[in-house]
Amino acid sequence: MSAQEGAAIVTFDLYCKFTGEFPCYRIYVDGRMMTERSYRWNNKVNYIIENVPLWTISGPHYLIIDNLNPETSEFEMRNFKVNGVPSVYRNADNRFVLNPGDLKV
Repeated sequence: MSAQEGAAIVTFDLYCKFTGEFPCYRIYVDGRMMTERSYRWNNKVNYIIENVPLWTISGPHYLIIDNLNPETSEFEMRNFKVNGVPSVYRNADNRFVLNPGDLKV
């Protein structure tokens, strides 16, 4: 049985603690860079809601926040969702799973 292919949108709240210049980060899914951004918000009260559109197959996937300024910043992901529904993201190994029902064909 082959994995189902389709579209999904992964969303999460991205918080950042930093000192000095605004930090930069990259988002990777399964080793593919999805975006590179600068975090330019007041880190005491704000966060970014990241939206990552995917066309992929069902099964396990890996999402990594690559901190380009690790000496002056720290990122934290919260409120992980797939298509607006709370989902599990494992920080220990950066893993999440898309079930066949999560994908829009």
